[in-house]
Amino acid sequence: MTTRTKCQLLAGLAMLLMAPMAQAQYVWVDAKGVKQFSDRAPPGSVPLKRILKSPARLKNPVDAEASIGATTGLAKAPPATTWVEREADHRKIQTDKDNAGVKVAQASADEAQRQARCNSARSVKAQLATGRRLRNDDRSTMDEDQKAEQSALADTILSQCN
Repeated sequence: MTTRTKCQLLAGLAMLLMAPMAQAQYVWVDAKGVKQFSDRAPPGSVPLKRILKSPARLKNPVDAEASIGATTGLAKAPPATTWVEREADHRKIQTDKDNAGVKVAQASADEAQRQARCNSARSVKAQLATGRRLRNDDRSTMDEDQKAEQSALADTILSQCN
């Protein structure tokens, strides 16, 4: 197979893959009577009868409006939401997602701190159990009362671990 044939096959494949994207277009007539083409839905202010083409299952928007009225008993479809309402809904959803992410991050940070405290308390208990002489922060030797105090504190922390 020659390089030219490979390029032609690749170009043909690319065209086939792009064909569905060309079908997903909207065509409508705006308030000034000008035909508008877009890959996005028309604004909510455009009535259904002015939408000429949409990628929806119902090809004719006028038929869609009639079928909505017939099935629901309503004369017209409910008014579409404005872009301001859609933007407010989007921002609320985004804020909820952000808050959930912050809560998850905070919970994992709290869990990491708890694990660190538990590991530290286990380490202190293990050192106290060896029977060796232990030193305080000021390099003095820890007496039995101080060891008992440290052991009680470690026990309190370990009781909250599991």
